[in-house]
Amino acid sequence: MPISKATQRFTLSILRLFMANLNDSSSSRIVYSYRNVLNGFAARLTRDEAELLQGTEGIISECLLHPLSGRASVSSTLRPATTSSLERDISRSLEMEHHWMRTGMAHMFQARLLETVYGANVFYLANGTASGVAPVAHVAMYKVCDASAACSESDTFAAMDAAIEDGPEHGTVANGAPWLLTVGASTTDRKLRATVLLGNGEEIDGESAFQPEDFSQNLLPLVYSGTNTSDSMAPFCSAPSLKNIDVKGKIVLCEAGDGIERLDIGHFVKDAGAAGMILMNEEPQGFTIVTDPHVLPAAHISFIDGLKIKAYINSTSTPVPSFLFQGTVFGDDHAPAVAAFSSRGPFPESPGILKPDIIGPGISILAAWPTSELTLIKSAHPEWSSAAIKSAIMTTADLMNLGNNPIEDERGLRADFFATGAGHVNPLRANDPGLIYDIQPNDYIPYLCGLYPSRAVSLIVLQEVNCSSTIPEAELNYPSFSIKLGFDFQVYTRTVTNVGEPVSSYTLEIVPPQGVDVKVEPSTLHFSEIYQKITYQVTFNRSISSINATFVEGFLKWSSSKHFVRSPIVVTLEP
Repeated sequence: MPISKATQRFTLSILRLFMANLNDSSSSRIVYSYRNVLNGFAARLTRDEAELLQGTEGIISECLLHPLSGRASVSSTLRPATTSSLERDISRSLEMEHHWMRTGMAHMFQARLLETVYGANVFYLANGTASGVAPVAHVAMYKVCDASAACSESDTFAAMDAAIEDGPEHGTVANGAPWLLTVGASTTDRKLRATVLLGNGEEIDGESAFQPEDFSQNLLPLVYSGTNTSDSMAPFCSAPSLKNIDVKGKIVLCEAGDGIERLDIGHFVKDAGAAGMILMNEEPQGFTIVTDPHVLPAAHISFIDGLKIKAYINSTSTPVPSFLFQGTVFGDDHAPAVAAFSSRGPFPESPGILKPDIIGPGISILAAWPTSELTLIKSAHPEWSSAAIKSAIMTTADLMNLGNNPIEDERGLRADFFATGAGHVNPLRANDPGLIYDIQPNDYIPYLCGLYPSRAVSLIVLQEVNCSSTIPEAELNYPSFSIKLGFDFQVYTRTVTNVGEPVSSYTLEIVPPQGVDVKVEPSTLHFSEIYQKITYQVTFNRSISSINATFVEGFLKWSSSKHFVRSPIVVTLEP
């Protein structure tokens, strides 16, 4: 972003304190100057200059940035904005960057909040009408990475600073904090089906966005690139390994992984003369399949189905398959399922806050919907805080898939709350949650004091803080519970606010974690007016001394004649 003259003068005044040869032309040493996301600057400094910067009055911290072709240092005062963009004009631009917890894997934010688009399709598949969740909203996007895919921290800070300057009051590059909505990725119920037809009559369903209408279903020879070879790259159909295999006119079984892009594998196989490709997951990817626009007839299949095809190859001297391309298929009973790449909790820096908060569509889809969902709820309830909106989304989430079974993970097993959070987002129910768990900005201060010293907390909240009192992380008025439990009982309180019918009563249902007694007082909540608040107390106590589990799960649910408000419980068992 452009550097104002006043800011440039201030930055130069700091640099002159320790740079003897700085003159007017040396202002080019300043790369960026920040005033929104933090108070500081990025500058090109030598190692000696960077070391001199440490301890200079007015400099709180400095760090070396990477990746850069030369050296640059940033000096900053942490200064996050104090108002959520949702609490301002909802039609303003939003700068969001989805970074997956723990792994730091960035999930794509590649969508504008679409107006209605008729005849939307992918290679003439899944044809229909497309619309964003909030079609009247607007999104501003800021380029951070250059053509070589290099993304330096200084550029990222500059993009965030520019975004805040343009309107929104905050952006984020981490998502484990309790004031952020942390979203895991799940599958949808529609597939671009590509079925593998084996010579033994077995059919194995896969997916592909490339579905040629003229592909013959004649059976073709099948080869596995990893057969009888010491080349560790052969199973992944690397270009060099295919030179040693006759694949012309055949269908090739390849494994996805080892750092080779899935589409690149297709290119290698096509260039080698193959007629088609079966791409099987590695074991960690399990049943998570990404629908890719392959460059040749192909089917991407699960790890388990890949093992079946390997077994078929080993069972006959003449393995043969073909493909049946079926277009768009709806109604997958296993959806939603948690994607393999969706990172899991607990969040290491704050395990007392259950993360992720929820899951939602995030595979083979433009996954910008969380912003739209938040915007719609804020539009319907402009008086609600960000915490109230987040609570509404979490407490109304679904725990069951379309087959009315518990939501599964990429292995086909029941997904735990460290994978799903409160469950799968339900936008219709979230707009009318009945009760909310609200948190005001100052409520976070005792929570932060339990994590950081007073000086650090003061920098975060932009006011002088003396951390004389703290609260356990799990004591925050959060819509879920995540605790570490030994053999001493623990007590936590929650306060709910009535946003449903003015006169209403809620009764309690508890599904306790295995080996844990959960007692709630009171067990009935009676409301007589809108926005009335009632506090309840939850006591956790071990009932079984020895359980073969690291953590156990349950939930508590408040139900009225119209609403149910559910909070997941995760108890990590201490020896």
